[in-house]
Amino acid sequence: MPDPGALADARLRQFRDHGWTTLPRMFTAREIAAMRAEIDRLHAAGRFRNLIDAEAADRGEGGVNLQICPLAPHSRLFRALPFQRRVIAAVGALIGEPLVCILDQVFVKPPGDGAGTDWHQDNAYFGDSDPTRGTGLWIAIHDATLENGTMHVVSGSHREPQRHRRDERSTMLIHAEVDEARAVPVELQAGDALCFNFGVLHCTKRNRSRYARAGLALHFAQEAHLPPFDPAQRVVLSGTRASGGKLEHGEDLSGAWAQEVERALASTASPPAGAAR
Repeated sequence: MPDPGALADARLRQFRDHGWTTLPRMFTAREIAAMRAEIDRLHAAGRFRNLIDAEAADRGEGGVNLQICPLAPHSRLFRALPFQRRVIAAVGALIGEPLVCILDQVFVKPPGDGAGTDWHQDNAYFGDSDPTRGTGLWIAIHDATLENGTMHVVSGSHREPQRHRRDERSTMLIHAEVDEARAVPVELQAGDALCFNFGVLHCTKRNRSRYARAGLALHFAQEAHLPPFDPAQRVVLSGTRASGGKLEHGEDLSGAWAQEVERALASTASPPAGAAR
């Protein structure tokens, strides 16, 4: 597996100039299999909620867009993920360190009626004075394709702050007007990641395939340039104040990722992730 911390100059330039870039093979097939198993466990435990309102379904605008946010309180595996050196190195190369994780969440789009997440800029939630100082890390838990509604972005849109209104299908989501002709679909294999700064317009589309599709989204900011968004969720990942999670979660998670991957795999009879959908 290549070291995503040593990012190619082309990816750094793309992130700087266009606001987004991809990180191929960020996670191994074994790690993806563990994350799938953990998502299945959380789904069976009833931890997900549908972001699409029943009223929208009554209007014929329904579908299912399942989310857990924040995610860390529900899973030691996902609590440990941001402390991985691979993650810290890759994200730090893009926006600089010390790093803080300010939000984590997972989305599952069921087959056939999996609703997309509408166009928006993350900074409409976060309120950062400089949206280029933060980035989302969107991890493809399954292959993300045009058919199953992969992420779409508008290159360079971080230079164009947009007005947002409530997405009429949901009390939780927001919407910005976008010229769809400018949209760039980003197809990913399971284990790849997409990074986009807080100002980049992005959305996911409807899952029209026969299989569920999941995406894991972590959001990071420089410690010296934190947005005002929900200080209670901040987890310091690097720098002099980093504790490996002891201050935020009450335990040292800096070396827990590999152990939690094996634990998740041992708890399921699911096949390895080589047959990613």
